[in-house]
Amino acid sequence: MVYEGTYGIFSVALVITIAYSYAMEKNESLENVVMYVVVALAAFSAQLNLGTEDFDVAGLGTTGCFAAMFIGYLSCMAFSKLRRCHKLMLEQYTAGMGGGCVLAIRTLIPLGIVAAGSGGLNLLIGRITGIYGCYQWFNHIFYAACQNIADYSNFLSGLLYTFAVNLMWFFGLHGSHILEAVAVHNFGVTGNVVFSKAFYDVYVAMGGCGTTVSVLIALLLFFRKERTGKLAGLASFTVVFNLNEMLTFGIPIILNPILLVPFVLTPVVCYCLAYAATVCGFLPVLTHEVVWSTPVGIGGYLASGSWKGIAVQAVGILAGILFYLPFLKINQRMEVYKAKRHVQVLIHELQEKEEQIDQPVFLTRGDHIGMISRMLLLDLKHAIKNKELYMLYQPQVYSDGICIGAEALLRWNHPVYGMIYPADNGTKRDRCPYALD
Repeated sequence: MVYEGTYGIFSVALVITIAYSYAMEKNESLENVVMYVVVALAAFSAQLNLGTEDFDVAGLGTTGCFAAMFIGYLSCMAFSKLRRCHKLMLEQYTAGMGGGCVLAIRTLIPLGIVAAGSGGLNLLIGRITGIYGCYQWFNHIFYAACQNIADYSNFLSGLLYTFAVNLMWFFGLHGSHILEAVAVHNFGVTGNVVFSKAFYDVYVAMGGCGTTVSVLIALLLFFRKERTGKLAGLASFTVVFNLNEMLTFGIPIILNPILLVPFVLTPVVCYCLAYAATVCGFLPVLTHEVVWSTPVGIGGYLASGSWKGIAVQAVGILAGILFYLPFLKINQRMEVYKAKRHVQVLIHELQEKEEQIDQPVFLTRGDHIGMISRMLLLDLKHAIKNKELYMLYQPQVYSDGICIGAEALLRWNHPVYGMIYPADNGTKRDRCPYALD
């Protein structure tokens, strides 16, 4: 019940957050953000075949992530363009009206167009292919591809499955769930083939997709003092049980082009190592299921019945650490560089507003400026709590050189961004999180 109430409606939650993020990036007001969410939900629901025999509740969960991302983004983009047409917004009929109903009326026609377009496309493709539901189209295509390859080579079909699952995960799609039907039908434990879903779970998906137990160990060993190292410490308990969302979304790995290569290819390397160890007789062919959440080491022993399974897992993890490490270092440098650049943009805009004698409003913005402002505010609170701020004193002297006093200046040396620019006008302090003077 808990699972169905959380992961079971994951795609619905994903549509909401995508619509919210899209609207915030456009700096929309809160009322307009709500309408973006409504439109995205309507478009997503229109292709679920609700009320028909083709409706599958699995489309609401992680299986429908692809459809949620695809439809959520396209519906928001279409709604944004339709809003530019004043006739569709019925502005001539709502002039002089007040209250929240004005926005609802103006959204009515664009919402209908977007929802009808989503449902109509689903019906059109369904009539042509006989498959209704966006997430089912892709599943059916990949199912047929894996089945044809499996008839020719167990190694190649397993290689394709491994590559596809992790590539989907890189784009934020739950590859294991999307291809669950493919895995059950093509990669069951039969006792006469090397690759199976259990083989993948034990020797490839160690720590979760992307063999992220290697990422965890690399971060704990080489990035302990960095943000990602602290995140790894927090995620350790879940990664042990092969639940790695805290790492994949927190670093982030998902949609991060720097980490694409190791994230997709490290599982492929582990797959090839374990497959070769089985073919040459070092590992026995896996003939029974091993629960996917079994920790590394225990899973290797249960799968092989000896230390050999643990040894193969250890070699795969070591190879993953060596593969991930240079990319993680590059990612760390890029993360610092981008953060410093955003701070410089923030400071430049602050200085412009100082020259214009204008009060800056950064915390409520939905763009990068607003994001970095809110992050700086949290960091400043943390710095105050840990007494990281310090005083500098600027001497005040007479023309004859006699010092008569000093101006006390509060300063903050951020561990990542360096010295934070202090605003010099006290009237801005209540709206600027980094005004220190």
